[in-house]
Amino acid sequence: MIAGAEQAILVEQDRRKHHPFKIGQEYMPVLWHVHHQPDDLAEHRIHGERYGVEQAAWERISGSERVLAVGTTTVRVLETLARGAPLTGRTELFVTPGFEFRRVDALVTNFHLPRSTLLALVMAFAGMEETRRLYRLAVEQRYRFYSFGDAMLLL
Repeated sequence: MIAGAEQAILVEQDRRKHHPFKIGQEYMPVLWHVHHQPDDLAEHRIHGERYGVEQAAWERISGSERVLAVGTTTVRVLETLARGAPLTGRTELFVTPGFEFRRVDALVTNFHLPRSTLLALVMAFAGMEETRRLYRLAVEQRYRFYSFGDAMLLL
């Protein structure tokens, strides 16, 4: 099962024709609203993000053997729902190293900026040392960072 927001996967208007995961996969959209975040995690209070997931989509996602989240905000939404939250609401889930993932098994995400909550989430998912190794490689290979840069698949 692939769950993701349209901006995270840069799809065209017509997903049936342009969705990159259409072969052999089922796409369940998740609506989310992005908010700017400061880089200082030591004193950071995570911002809330509004979300909405249709009942049928959540039933398919929650019942799937494995779930690939497309984007870090999708992770926050799915992990919020996995903790019993309503299908429409606001998440303030702060995912940092040591977090217990309950629903997301794989992640496609961009290379995020240093000292950001997004990078903290990636480190929670992949591990701090593995994330550092991947980022060193990305810098060496001149990958593009942030929203419209290169992406990685974390399994």
